[in-house]
Amino acid sequence: IFLETKNLIVWVKDPGMGNFYRSAHELCYVFKVSAGDHTSNIALGRRNRSNVWRYPGANTFRKGRMQDLADHPTVKNRKMCADAILDVTRPGDIVFDGFAGAGTTLVACAMTGRRGRGIELDPKYADVILRRLAEQTGCEPMLDDGTPLSQVASSRAGEVA
Repeated sequence: IFLETKNLIVWVKDPGMGNFYRSAHELCYVFKVSAGDHTSNIALGRRNRSNVWRYPGANTFRKGRMQDLADHPTVKNRKMCADAILDVTRPGDIVFDGFAGAGTTLVACAMTGRRGRGIELDPKYADVILRRLAEQTGCEPMLDDGTPLSQVASSRAGEVA
């Protein structure tokens, strides 16, 4: 489905969990998905970037760490995602995340003035995404019937699985 492989990014982070070799990096392929020119905001004097990124991972001791780890087991760095979005999009562009997870991409879209779209199948994580977006934007998500997300999430949290 991809037209062209543009690059391979190596995210250098603090080692994660594991008992053999503890992973201190993640790989991220950069693909072009359509014909024509691609957007690149990486230029000398504007955004100097390499394909090795150094951002803290979720396991780094910092404010908000425990909440991030409680939200999702593989939550990504918001600043890293925001920088990646700034590299290849323009204000107002739509950014799609087909595996929204903890909603980091959608939060990064809110941080950068992009329009985020995402899919998440697990209602637990959908609630996490909407809570994180509410925290970032200050807007309370509502259902079509006007019920606030906080009310729905509270009732779901009380359900016995």
